[in-house]
Amino acid sequence: MKVAVAGGTGFVGVRLIETLHRLGDRLVLLTRDPAGGNGCSQRNFFPTVTVVGYDPDQRGDWQQALAGCDAVVNLAGPPSPTFPGQRPANRASAIAACVAPKS
Repeated sequence: MKVAVAGGTGFVGVRLIETLHRLGDRLVLLTRDPAGGNGCSQRNFFPTVTVVGYDPDQRGDWQQALAGCDAVVNLAGPPSPTFPGQRPANRASAIAACVAPKS
């Protein structure tokens, strides 16, 4: 199976990527930080994972990476407070971004 995972570098996402990889699935890892990607792009035990940078608020080449996927899993939340240039003003705004649709 070919599976795309947004948020695959987070706490839950990394474990999902590990499990799907172990099961032999082909994976597309969508990440806002493809250079860092929480180390996923450099992990030797993920040699078959395609790491794709994306901005979920913008159309882009990342959408082509979804072609042929049998499933898409969205585990992406708001940008981490440690992600450069995208720090939420406070914890409340980060939580609101998780539960409220963007207008």
